[in-house]
Amino acid sequence: MRAGLLRHRGEIIGVGRAWFGLIEKAASADNAIAGLRVASFVELRARADTPLSPMSHVRIGTRLFVVMFARAIPGGQAAAVVELAGQPARYLPREGQPVATRCHVQRDAVLVGENNSRVVYRARLEVPLIECPRPQPGDKIEVGGVAYTVSALAHDGDDGIVRAVWGDVRKAIDED
Repeated sequence: MRAGLLRHRGEIIGVGRAWFGLIEKAASADNAIAGLRVASFVELRARADTPLSPMSHVRIGTRLFVVMFARAIPGGQAAAVVELAGQPARYLPREGQPVATRCHVQRDAVLVGENNSRVVYRARLEVPLIECPRPQPGDKIEVGGVAYTVSALAHDGDDGIVRAVWGDVRKAIDED
């Protein structure tokens, strides 16, 4: 039985360590990364006594997953999860210590001004809230050797899992 193949040691963030099994759908062109979320099907298996619940986060190695729902199966549990993938990054809050995180950068994203007055192209950054607690304007995010200053929260930018912000490269370069 596949549930018996719990060969990945991982951590339920804030709860503790456990053994997991990963069942991944074969990659295809439809599984392209769309933002920080990887658009592919991943099923996580665990023992029946492992506390998996919706919105809990599981880290296995460098991979980060969000549990969308979990159900009991014979001999354990199965959970549908979404993987959060991005480039290694560093979050630098104005106050506090730097935090290692992951980030998806969409360069030249369209930002429409108030009353649809003008269109500006900016960098849109997405970070997981579990690693990077709610970036605010003035904070910085370093990705791939480029420092972005957070200028604003994106209109659809906070769903409780990922926060999307607008980043300004010029400010980051001018201030340093």
